Parts: sequence; C-alpha cells; structure tokens
Amino acid sequence: RTHSCAALRSILPRMDALLELDLGGNSINDNCVEDLVSGLAECNNLLSLRLISNWLFDDGFDMLIQGLPASVSLLNVSDNQIAL
Repeated sequence: RTHSCAALRSILPRMDALLELDLGGNSINDNCVEDLVSGLAECNNLLSLRLISNWLFDDGFDMLIQGLPASVSLLNVSDNQIAL
C-alpha cells in the first residue's frame, strides 16, 4: 500500500461531515480501495464519491461497492479498468 492510501485511511474518519469526495486521476488501484473504504466507514453523510480515471479493476470495484456508506447515492468510476 502506498503512503497516500494509508493517509486516506487515517484522515477520512475525522471528516464525518464530508458530503462529496472527488479522487479522480489519483492512480487509486485495487490495493488502495481497502484503505479508502475503511477510511470512509465513518463518513455517514457522504453523498457523492468520484473515482474517475484511476486504476480500479473488478475486484477493487466489488470491494468498494460492499464497503461504501449507505448514504452514497452517486458513485462515478468511469474511465477505469472495470469490466463488469
């Protein structure tokens, strides 16, 4: 895991009032998704997550879908490597 992913895991829980998060173009890959999902677990107000133009594949997408807060109503993962 990269240091940036670990940073997301530690910073995001402190941002529980976060409504939108755009991490497009940040080279987020399947390995980073576990940290991202863990960090977002306390963000119960999050409505929108954009992960456009990263390096997500099917496994990372599955992990993301299963771990996102229920409040998320918009998830944009366009321009990734998802084949589903």
